[in-house]
This record gives sequence, structure tokens and C-alpha cells, in this order.
Amino acid sequence: MIYPAIVLRKPKHLYAKGDEVSVVVFYYFKGKKAKFSTSIKVRIKDWDSESDTPVRRSDKEHQVKNLKIKEVELAIRKAIERILLDDLIPYPSLVRSRLERVERTKEKQTKQEFDFFLLLDEFFKSVDLNTDITPSTKKTIFSIFNQVVGFLKFQKSANHFFIDQLDEGFIEEYQWYCVNEKKLSNATIHSHFRKVRSFVNWAKRRGYTEHTFPRFKISIGENDIVFLQRDEILKLYYFDQFDYSNENHRRYTTEYFEDNLKGLKGDAQKRTYTNWEVYKDMLIFGCGVGCRFGDLVSLKIDNVKYKTKSDPSEYIRFTMAKTQKEVKIPFNQLTYTIYKKYSKGKTIDQYIFPLTPYGNLISNQKFNENIKLLSKVVGLNRRVVKKQYIGRDVKAGTELSQPIHDIISSHIVRRTFIREGVNSNLPYHIIRSMSGHTDDKVFKSYFNTLTEEIERGMEKMFVFDLKRASPNEEVQSELEIDSATKGLSSVSKYRAWLEEGLISRDEFLDLLAREK
Repeated sequence: MIYPAIVLRKPKHLYAKGDEVSVVVFYYFKGKKAKFSTSIKVRIKDWDSESDTPVRRSDKEHQVKNLKIKEVELAIRKAIERILLDDLIPYPSLVRSRLERVERTKEKQTKQEFDFFLLLDEFFKSVDLNTDITPSTKKTIFSIFNQVVGFLKFQKSANHFFIDQLDEGFIEEYQWYCVNEKKLSNATIHSHFRKVRSFVNWAKRRGYTEHTFPRFKISIGENDIVFLQRDEILKLYYFDQFDYSNENHRRYTTEYFEDNLKGLKGDAQKRTYTNWEVYKDMLIFGCGVGCRFGDLVSLKIDNVKYKTKSDPSEYIRFTMAKTQKEVKIPFNQLTYTIYKKYSKGKTIDQYIFPLTPYGNLISNQKFNENIKLLSKVVGLNRRVVKKQYIGRDVKAGTELSQPIHDIISSHIVRRTFIREGVNSNLPYHIIRSMSGHTDDKVFKSYFNTLTEEIERGMEKMFVFDLKRASPNEEVQSELEIDSATKGLSSVSKYRAWLEEGLISRDEFLDLLAREK
């Protein structure tokens, strides 16, 4: 049985004749019932449940409303017919499922006609709900698409823009806009296109488009690998002028962090550090662990595995927020010393590094601002080049070398950790396991050849003994050589040949061995 009805939320006599109520269509079958919305409302006085056209003429839109009711009834009947043709029993729940499937198909087909701006709102909602995306990444996504929208609306005057228009033409025009109008670096533009590609892939998975974002290639160029060298790390480590216990710390800072030591009782429940003391120690500790900044500030005492009788190893273990990959980093002298300094008196649920005076984790922005300043004081003055490309040109000023303290940031800890592994000749798979890299291409970028590596390699090339005779000069004959060394002992003769450059040191040692 299929019939329309009005939905009453209270007894009918409590409604006024002019009150509006929703209209639905009921389907009864074998004691089961399903209710289907019509999306229309009528006044109580305009409803006639006994009529084939239940919305009375007193309603100005009675024709449209009655037609809508008939459409819903017809859709139910068609669904029942299809179920019967499939040799199934048309229970109300099955009819509802079939109608919802039809509705989803219509919605998908409709959304394929939606333009970029409408779908972007839905994409933003999806990003906002995604718990796998960090808040900072969400902020970056929103910022990038705000610029893309600005380009489309104000540069192209596009009130409507469809996803399949995100083609090679869009790539060329948007890249030109970023280079010439916004003066963005190639690395930033590359990031923009990656986010646009992610949006198109999202829309494709949702069935809103069949379009594929074209491949794009933007030259980012090569730079010095900016990392801290061993002597610079030690320079930081031994610099104690920032320590709270050092009276000279007030020359540099009067900002402090305070740790609440839950594991201690009495008056010793607090420990104070200067902010620069903490930032410096975090920088060194991060270089020894190789994690991203978000993982560094989130490390807790519980992330440390202590040695036991059955297992003497000690290491830091944590799950990387970006990749959800668990990594284990053994302690070294620097990290262990710093860990002991900050962990003493804390319980396992406390963070290794102190919270801000407001009870928050230290922000990446504050960390980057302060390590630039303290690195300058410590004297990290090695000059490096970090070029930025805008189109085919190098951004003015970035081609010049600058002190490392001017460009140091939280990213340096990861690079330092990996380069230390490379320089220590650790196997490739061990470094990658500890760094937690999932992208081989990104990981290999840390293996770029350094200037000092080129210099060491060049020392092995074109190695000549220029003290020896020129090919254009007449070389002494063996007879002359024997005559010149006649009367000398064998050892003295060999030494004379070595001093004259007639034999190499290895040949000299080989001759001595034969004499023995």
C-alpha cells in the first residue's frame, strides 16, 4: 500500500488551521513500513487525505505539490517493479535502499555539472574533517586555494569554472601569474600544483569528474645541502651562556620556561630554564634524532625504551605524525645527556621538553625565530648558498652566500641527522629506516654531493710527481743510475732512488721487503 500523509508532531486538535506541516509518502508491505520525504509542506486546512489530489485548490501551489507527491509515489512503484523483476521480495527497507542508490547516482551526475567553486567548498569541508592532515597542512591548503580562486576570479574573470578546465592551459597561465605577478619561487609554485592535483584526485574519487590533472614539471634547481657540521653542533653544545644557572644569561634573554616535575615531592617540583637554553637543546637533540619539529615537541618520557637485563638497548621510539610510521632511534652521547637533563623528576605521561608559560607546546614559528638569534650569538657563521628560482631566473639576492644563522630553521635537524649518517658511512637502508622516509626520491636528495666531497675526490685525480723528469727531457739510463749509486748499500741505493723521484714510496717499501 502506497499513500501520502501529513506528519503531525502533536495531536491534530492542537494545530491551528494555518499551521504548516510536512508531507510524506508511506509504503506498507507485510507489516513493515517505510516513510519517504516529498520535501513539501502544506497548511492543515489545505490537506484532504481522502482525495487523489490531497493538496486542495486553496493552496496556490496545489498543482506543483500534487505533482511532486505523484512523482514520489511513482518512484516507489518503479523501485518495487525492479525488485520484483530481480525475483526479490519488495520489503520497505529494500525499496528505500534502491531509491537511495538512484538518488546518489543523480547527485553524482548533478555534481559533475558543478563548477570548481562549488566543489571547492565541499573539498574544504573534507579537508577540515580529515584527522590525518595536520593543522599546519590544512592551513597551507586553504591558503593555496585562496590564491587559486583569486587568480580565476580576478585575473581570468571566471564566475564559473569547471574541473576539466584545470588543464595544461591552466598550468601555463597560473605559472605565469605566480612568476610575474606574485613573484613566487618555483618550489612554491610546484607545491601549489601538487595541491591542485590532490583536489582533482579527490573529486575523481568522489565521482564528480573523470578528469585527470596533467603532468607538470617545474625546475626547482639545486642548492647547498644546509645542515650543521659536527664542529657546529659541539659549538652549540658547549655554549653555556644561555643556561639559567649561568648568571650571564640575562645578557641574552629574560624569558623562561618552567617544568612541573610530577615525579618529585616537596619544594623540588619545579625546574626553570631560559627559553634560549631550551631552544638550543631542542636543536641539538633534534639533530641527533632526525624527526620533524611536530614530532620533536610531542615526544614524551614514555617514548623512551630503557635497557633491561634481557635487552640492554636504549632508544627513542615514536610514530611520525606525517607518515604514521614508527621509528626507533638509538641514543647517542648528545641526545642521552640532554634527555637526562630534561627527564629527571618527570612521569611517563609528561613531555620531554617543557611547555610554554601558557601551557602549550612550543610553536615552530617561535622556535625558528629564536634559533636564528641564538645561532648568531654562538657564532654559526659558515656561509652557504640557498638559491630560490622564479621561472628560469634566480631570485635577486638568493644567489649570494649568507651566514647559516640567517637561514637556519627546524628543517635543519632532519638534514643534519641524515647527512651525519651518510658521512658516517651508515648503510642506506639503516639511515632510511631511522629517518622514516617513505619517498625514495625525497630521501635520495640528501645524498647530493657536497663541495668538500668533490675536493676530496679531486685530490685523487691527476696526481703526478712533478719533481720527476719531464717527458721532453732526456732521462737517465739505467746504466747512469747504477753508476750514480755505485758503492751504496742496497737500502741506501733504494732511498736515493726514492729521493730522486725515480721510484714511488710503495715501490721503495716493496724493495725493502724483498731485501729482508
